[in-house]
Amino acid sequence: MCSNIFKLLTLYLCFFISEGRTTEIWTENFSTPGKGIWGDDGGVPTYTAFDGINGALQNDNVTLSNLYDIVINEIMADPNPPVNLPKQEFIELYNRSLAPINLGGWFLKARDSEKRLGNVTLLPGEYLILCKTGAFDEFSSIGKSLAVPGFPALINSGCTIELKNERGVV
Repeated sequence: MCSNIFKLLTLYLCFFISEGRTTEIWTENFSTPGKGIWGDDGGVPTYTAFDGINGALQNDNVTLSNLYDIVINEIMADPNPPVNLPKQEFIELYNRSLAPINLGGWFLKARDSEKRLGNVTLLPGEYLILCKTGAFDEFSSIGKSLAVPGFPALINSGCTIELKNERGVV
């Protein structure tokens, strides 16, 4: 998370501290996507990272998610599905955005259980099946899957399920 945020007109500066190094991330006004300081990315707000120690441009861009970029597309709380699926509970995510989004730092919460998702990148238009560790092999043969250690039990009568991004936004 940002340790310091300064707002100067429409310019934002954010410092990230990681592994003892500071990374500065700059962008312009969020309401004008595609008008970033360091280039146009086809309407996708991206943040170009600079090394805070020597100012050298890093090789990659970091895309932070916006509301509804990643959505819960399907929930299987009944471990006896009527279709040809494994007899396991799962939650399927979908990337609606135009940018790849890494789910490292994201959390899945069901009932009173909150579990951190692994470091996996979801490409634009791509689906991801979240499941318990013991069901990973069954689901990975169907599509891109992520085993979530301690995957929360989904009760058939219903419960609140939340997906929180890297900034803790539901």
